[in-house]
Amino acid sequence: GACTRTSACSRRWARCIWWGRRACQRCWKPKVSRFSGSSRWQVPWTPDLETGIREIDGQHKRIVEYINQLYDARDHHDRAAVGAVIDEMVDYTLSHFAFEESLMTDAGYMFAGPHKKIHELFTRKVGEYRMRFDAGEDVASELHAMLSRWLFNHIRNDDRSYTDSVKVYLKNVSHGDTDMKAQIKEELIRELHLNKKKGFFARLFGGE
Repeated sequence: GACTRTSACSRRWARCIWWGRRACQRCWKPKVSRFSGSSRWQVPWTPDLETGIREIDGQHKRIVEYINQLYDARDHHDRAAVGAVIDEMVDYTLSHFAFEESLMTDAGYMFAGPHKKIHELFTRKVGEYRMRFDAGEDVASELHAMLSRWLFNHIRNDDRSYTDSVKVYLKNVSHGDTDMKAQIKEELIRELHLNKKKGFFARLFGGE
């Protein structure tokens, strides 16, 4: 069914998660790039990036879209657009990480802790690029290359490792009762809301 929290949520999908159903497209879809045309540097989505987990694959595809929007903005020499795409992409990616980490923890994946550390290192790295951008540097091409390499390596290796555990967990949940699904949904939404209340750099460097 359609998401019923549309009026309460912002453009971020994280405020509109419903367990067992697709979030409303208004929440899931990032800003559409105002740039038309394609570039030889566009990053394609390929079948080997599929994890087989619908929610995770959908979020990964959105991040790829952001990476391509970043290059489009840079290619059109639009510094303001570059900054806007970086902010949107970072915010979305942090929400994705929180969602992914919650799934791994609930599924009992034994390497959830190390996986979270990988996320934290990546977040700090992107934060450094953002600070360099704010200082006036042109980091778009370098950031685009780093994101492309890191994301695909991360999906193909680190994310692939947890898929079996999460799939078993999701299968068990799908056969569970409604109360369990509701509880999981509420816990995820609560955790993401707490993350959203912190500023970007507070989250990035561990501030309260």
